Amino acid sequence: MCEVQTAPIRWVRQMLFLWALTALCVISGASASQAHARDENYVWINVETDRLSGRFEIAFDDLRDRLGIAIPEEQDAREAAVRENAAEIQRYIDENFDFLIDGAELQVIFGEAGLAPGAETRFASFAFETAPIDPPDQIEIWNEILLSWESPLYRSLIVAEYDRKRGLTHPQDHVVQVYGPNKTLQTLDFTNLETILTPREFVWQGILHVIAGPDHVLFLAALLLSAVMRMAPPRHWEPAEGMGKVAWNAFWVITLFAVAHSATLALTVLGILQPNIQLIESLIALSIVVVALNNLFPVLDSGRWLLIVFFGLFHGMGFASAMSDLQFRLVEPIKILLNFNVGIEIGQLIILFLLLPLFYMIRKTAFFRRWIFQGGSLVIAAIAGYWTISRGLGL
Repeated sequence: MCEVQTAPIRWVRQMLFLWALTALCVISGASASQAHARDENYVWINVETDRLSGRFEIAFDDLRDRLGIAIPEEQDAREAAVRENAAEIQRYIDENFDFLIDGAELQVIFGEAGLAPGAETRFASFAFETAPIDPPDQIEIWNEILLSWESPLYRSLIVAEYDRKRGLTHPQDHVVQVYGPNKTLQTLDFTNLETILTPREFVWQGILHVIAGPDHVLFLAALLLSAVMRMAPPRHWEPAEGMGKVAWNAFWVITLFAVAHSATLALTVLGILQPNIQLIESLIALSIVVVALNNLFPVLDSGRWLLIVFFGLFHGMGFASAMSDLQFRLVEPIKILLNFNVGIEIGQLIILFLLLPLFYMIRKTAFFRRWIFQGGSLVIAAIAGYWTISRGLGL
């Protein structure tokens, strides 16, 4: 009896701890504003009235380690070495970077080679301009400069300075696109140059990816339907007793799911895991089918948490796939991943707060058992079954 009465208090304490952790992440999540960082190169793009211009900036360490071009430590000798090797470096850039208009390559003409402004002269700079054009509103960029799966965290950044055609001057270090090994072709819209995400914004992104993602919402809904029930012999569901105990158990189920998907999310974002996304999306849908069918034909009870952890691993890879569509730098990967995972946990708790009390209040009614628990599980299984087949076949 005492256990049931004190469970809600412990649950509230867990909630407060989570919100405190979130606040700490948000407060500490300052923008990754440093202009130059390790494992990055930069393409500065400006819009002139009759062409594009800019410069490529590559770190001396990258020239040495990735291209085999040694740059001496002495300041004067550095600039001379950059100019001496300019033709080789520019040829490499030309082979790994293109502007595309309607699928046709736009000629890039290299100019002066030297040292990048600022950055403690640790970067070489190669100025360029394109052949004369009327600058379009949008342009495709293919960018594989120093990008490879051997260095999965390496990034190439597009930075905008000014747009003379539209009379715009952008803020300092206005990074507008990020390219990685799995994201080498993007469209740059000069009419809408939004800056990339900062680490603190990933809390909100994590929330959005849960509450706006139908597969994750259905997975959690299927779990919460059975959270207000308990399995009784011989393998049938009956209403669970004690809101505190039900809420506590549901919280830990969702937390176990979060721990599992956090691990594979991090491993995938950091490039350690490179899953087949089509297969992963199919397995995510299949996980919803299994959980929903277990509601209709109860088999797993005490061992259900193992299945949730197992499926959570696939959901984490799915979150990583969605995360790869976002524009962000990886100079603070731990902070980004922590904030994103906290956001995911908050999103899951929002769904828990919305659904669990309602399910608990009506769990003993015939309406809940027939139309919500059984009918809802059947609909969820049917939708997820369709997703499993269509995703598996690539439809």
